Amino acid sequence: MIGLVPGRPTSQTGLGSKLLPHGIDTRPARNAALVALAGDLPAPVLASILGLHPNTAVRWAGFAKTSWADYLAARAHDMRRHPGKDVQDGVARLP
Repeated sequence: MIGLVPGRPTSQTGLGSKLLPHGIDTRPARNAALVALAGDLPAPVLASILGLHPNTAVRWAGFAKTSWADYLAARAHDMRRHPGKDVQDGVARLP
């Protein structure tokens, strides 16, 4: 399915509005996918990958009943190991 701009995909809202008249609601599948991702990824990583606000990612993590304390501890450990490097999303990067 193509969006309104050639070569660009349709938005989630656009796709949903086209499927809804046929009895297909995309929200439950979208929400299930977000909960599954929030269960597998720390909230900061989820926010970064999907372009979500960090507070929104934390709410999705709450729905998935996950804690990202382990991620924060690993990140703090990496920052201590690499004090002169920028560590973002658990990956050490040179300045």
